[in-house]
Amino acid sequence: MGMRPAAVRLTARWGRWTGAIAAAAAVAAAGGALVLGVGVPAPATTDSGMRKVTWTTHGHATSDGASDRDCPAMPDTIAVARQGITAFGDEPGDTLVGTYTWEGCFYAKPDGTISASGEAVFAGTVAGCGTGTLRATFTGTISAPEPLTGVRRSHDLGSIVPHSGTGDLHDVSRGHYETSGTVRPDRSVSGPASGRLTC
Repeated sequence: MGMRPAAVRLTARWGRWTGAIAAAAAVAAAGGALVLGVGVPAPATTDSGMRKVTWTTHGHATSDGASDRDCPAMPDTIAVARQGITAFGDEPGDTLVGTYTWEGCFYAKPDGTISASGEAVFAGTVAGCGTGTLRATFTGTISAPEPLTGVRRSHDLGSIVPHSGTGDLHDVSRGHYETSGTVRPDRSVSGPASGRLTC
């Protein structure tokens, strides 16, 4: 699950790639990975006939590289545009299975932490809703590395773009998710994710 080094595009006034950014880039909202509940209750039906579905899953980053995205400059940070893919549905019982293709801006701060924001497209199956694609936006944070291990922790919050779905997911009117990731010094990333859809 190691990540291969990739070229990095820095925004205008910054000309150096840093170890902090290298670790951050692997995760995105992990973009790190899509985490909330552990149980999966039966879908509830609203008055309009829509279903409220809670899903859980586990995933790992499968690719990570530079992006041409234009990242606005922020004071006292180094900005890097990245893109990648996270695969979900690694473990038995996962109720969301598919790929999460993301692109975003990552901002390394002097204290070693990183903030991120961007967009993503999920393609796959959500139990209780069906198969198709969905667009989402996310914001996230990545911790400074732990002194002894170099491990970082990522945490993202995301929202589904209403009525952005295709296939069985074309009726999704709202949704949100939370992700939690472990970013290792070798830039491998993995973690759980969960969320809720109205479909």
